[in-house]
Amino acid sequence: MDLVNIAAFDVYRYSLKLNQALSLNGRNFEQRNGFIIHLKSDRGADGFGDIAPLPGVSKETLDESKTQIQALRASLCGQPISERFAALNGQLDTWLNGSSLYPSVRFGLESAILNLIANTKNIPLYKLIAKTNPAKIKITGLLSGSEDQIAAQAQGLIAAGFTELKLKVGKDLEQAIAKVRKVNDIIYGKALLHVDANRAWTFDRAL
Repeated sequence: MDLVNIAAFDVYRYSLKLNQALSLNGRNFEQRNGFIIHLKSDRGADGFGDIAPLPGVSKETLDESKTQIQALRASLCGQPISERFAALNGQLDTWLNGSSLYPSVRFGLESAILNLIANTKNIPLYKLIAKTNPAKIKITGLLSGSEDQIAAQAQGLIAAGFTELKLKVGKDLEQAIAKVRKVNDIIYGKALLHVDANRAWTFDRAL
């Protein structure tokens, strides 16, 4: 069943300075660049999605994403949005005629469409996707930087009530091990730690 039509498809570019540099795959990022998709329906509802590929991490560049977004904007204006897309069972692929979207663009478009459907039905997004999802989710605190920096960050996050933390690590395995031990000394019995190598490790190296 068609729910609404896309009446407008706007794209906004942004560049945001990070509070502190983020180290990934041997590179330091001091700002995040990307695009915001803004869909508006013929019934006045809005839907937003974020597209932000990371240089050296994502397979697509920001310019490649921009080219794909422009093509989508030209082809999707006036198109109907089906309530069935919320089932996430492949119907969106059929609607896009098998278009091979970059991962960041796919994420942004799906987010905008689901957001649009939820706002049209005047319900929270989590209720649209699955009725069994909890109304509350845990927020994961991000750790990044030197051993001393992540130790201070971990202490602050634990004091603020966080029970899940994520540590960004790179290709230097010994350094990663030292950082994990440093964090574990602080959070043991208080929080869970997720170690994110952003594909810098093979499965065997991670194991």
